[in-house]
Amino acid sequence: MDLLGDIVIVLNANWQVVWYFDEFEQLDTNRAGPLGEVCAIVAQGATCPLVTLVLSNVANDWTHTNSIYYMSSSGDLLLSLRNQDWLLKVDYNSGTGKGGVLWTMGIDGDFTFNNIDNNPFPWFSHQHDAEYQTNGALTVFDNGNTRVAPPPLGLGPGYSRGMALTVDETNMQVTPVLSVPLGVFSTVMGSAALLDNGNYFFQPAVPASYDIQILPNPGATGGLQVYSLSGPGYIYRAWQMPNLYTAPTN
Repeated sequence: MDLLGDIVIVLNANWQVVWYFDEFEQLDTNRAGPLGEVCAIVAQGATCPLVTLVLSNVANDWTHTNSIYYMSSSGDLLLSLRNQDWLLKVDYNSGTGKGGVLWTMGIDGDFTFNNIDNNPFPWFSHQHDAEYQTNGALTVFDNGNTRVAPPPLGLGPGYSRGMALTVDETNMQVTPVLSVPLGVFSTVMGSAALLDNGNYFFQPAVPASYDIQILPNPGATGGLQVYSLSGPGYIYRAWQMPNLYTAPTN
């Protein structure tokens, strides 16, 4: 079966390629996604993006990269690979890097999860919108598809989670600052952010869109849901704005 993956391409002002990262060159194509998602050409249309590039009618949706974050502290890139349940730190070095994978984070990745809550499934899975915040935390919307999958892969029915993590790249350890069930299972899409007031903002996208604000509980990974707004439509990404006229800062 064909594999459907992604390439990160950086262009200059003249639309010339100056840097790229090719997942097929840098990752093990034998590492299948845990849930085996596929993209297919069907009579009603395409079930996945970029399906016109598929050589056959069905392809394994191998990586499904859904976010890129520029890490200003190192000049590198943080990629979220939904269908691998992984985050990647890529050697970009503000355009001079060699494009290699510096580390992988997630199930069977390079980091150990400091499971202070003894959670039976501590890692994120099928995640969206991974980025570092001004307080140093790595936020991620944990869709939880693999965790919610039937055993033996997952734990059965459950919810998506809002997560904030501290990342120790010296000891290769991840510790949760926040890991909160959001009360709804959003199989796709989602957002995660830190607000100016110190609360965290999460946006499940299905079965309807929800904008949820979590007040963190200092010294614990739980939090109090202090705001929730729902709407009938799907929303891929959301930001909470201070007003109608000022762009969000986070």
